[in-house]
Parts: sequence; structure tokens; C-alpha cells
Amino acid sequence: MPIDPRKARAQAAQLDAEITRKVAAFESDLYDVWRLLRQRIVRLTNQLLAEGGRVVSTAVNLGVARAAARELEAVLAESGYRELVEDALTVMGDLAKYQGLGQTRVARVERAAAWSAETLDAFREMKLTALLDVPAEVIRQVEQTLLRGIVGAQDRAELLNELLGQLEVTLPQARTIYDTALSEFSRIAVTSTSTGEADEAFLYSGPIDGLTRPFCLERVGRVYVRADIETMDNGQLDNTLITGGGYNCRHTWIPVPPDTDVAAKADTGDYADPQYAEDAEAANDARVRLKAERRRKRGA
Repeated sequence: MPIDPRKARAQAAQLDAEITRKVAAFESDLYDVWRLLRQRIVRLTNQLLAEGGRVVSTAVNLGVARAAARELEAVLAESGYRELVEDALTVMGDLAKYQGLGQTRVARVERAAAWSAETLDAFREMKLTALLDVPAEVIRQVEQTLLRGIVGAQDRAELLNELLGQLEVTLPQARTIYDTALSEFSRIAVTSTSTGEADEAFLYSGPIDGLTRPFCLERVGRVYVRADIETMDNGQLDNTLITGGGYNCRHTWIPVPPDTDVAAKADTGDYADPQYAEDAEAANDARVRLKAERRRKRGA
């Protein structure tokens, strides 16, 4: 059965919207945990003895630094961070329904491989480890920064700002890991109906707007064979068939049945549907306007 590019676009938009909703919910829960970590870091820093605004190297202060990791780990446990992450990754299985994206219902049934629970579990476990590593790493950094600040008689206000800065950058890191995990898993689901042949064709589909990065804008709406996709470099992550344009990418590779009009467009540079071309032109115009506005603000 031939693929319907317009139907594929609509389904890709639904997939993007579902991922966006899941990421927003995760980010909201994540913020609550990070708020508790921030409060505990402030409390720990305020416990440090200081002279003239600078922390001093005393047994009391060194004890606070040594206990910091244990206290912050307790905050994570009490806030239910691990359970939060596990629940968020559980809903990743919902994206398996996008298997056979862009094809008719009959074609999806004919081509869909039996979904492997082991595949989902292995992928989920990998992402769970990555998400648990984020706060674990910042806790190590906080402990080390506290010790250096105490030994170096650092200004207490400066020390607190440094500690909070280390914490703040990790929240978007965790969000990006989760966002990217959902996108990667959705691509695994969508491409699970593929054959694995080097000349198999895929349509790169998804949103086209002012946020679309150059790598994706150059390819979205066009058709490529697997062999060429495997040589692509998005500049961020390996295995472009699974990682798309990289972190937070909203696009996916949709398998295209052979001997169809869409498959014939593979590597020709032609769009699978005229609407892709119109949207790409509008997105390019939006990017130009955005760059001009940024230059204007820098010059103001």
C-alpha cells in the first residue's frame, strides 16, 4: 500500500503534540524536586560559619560539607524522584501505537512486527540510568564545591551563587534527556516496520517552523534511502535514523513502501508533497526575520 504524505504529516504532528504534553508534565514535576534541592542547598550554605562574610575552615564547616551529599540524596528520596522518572518512562510505551506511521490501517497490520517488550524495557532502563545520573552528578559537584569554598575561604554569597548555578543547569539537562528519549523511542516504533535493506526509503516528516534547525529543515519532507541516512551527521548524536536531528528533535523517519511514487523521490531532493515546500519557505523566512531581530537588538 502506498504511503500518504499528507496523512503522514498529520500523524507526525499528533506524535509531536503527544511528546510535547508528556515532556511538559515531566518538567513540571521535575521543577518541584529541584525546588526542594535548592532549598536544602541554601540551608546548608547558611549553616556554614563565616568571618567577614567568608566561610572558614573549621571542623563544623567541614562536617556540613561532608554531610551535604547524604542530605541531598535524602531530599531526592523523599521527593520521590526515582518514582517520578520511572513513571515518566513508563508512558513511553504509549508511543508504540505510532508503529507504521503514515500507512493505512491494513498496511500497518500487514507490515508491523510484533512489538518486543524486551526492546522497550532495555531502552527504558538505559534512559532511567541517564536520568538518575543527573542529580547524582550535581550532588557530587555540590559536595566538592563546598569543600573547595571552605578550604579557600570563599565569600559565602559567592559560594551559594556557584552552588545554585550548578543545580540550575541540570534541570534543562534532565528535561532534554527525557524529551530526547521519547523522540528516539517513537522513531524506534515508527521504523520497526522497516526491512533493514540499504535501499529502503524513508520520508523525513514532522513540524516545519521557525524553530526547525538547519539539519532538519534541509531534509524534512524529503525522501532518503537507509544507506544515505546512515552516513548523515546531525552534529550531536550518532545513528541518525534513531536520533533524527539530535537533542529535542521533533521529526521522525517514516518507512516508505517500495515501488511507489513517494519511494521514487528518494535522494532526488524533491518534496514528497508540495505543502512541505511551502512550509519550508515560510520557515526559512521566519528564521531570517528572527536573525535580523537578534542583530537589531544586539546593535541597540
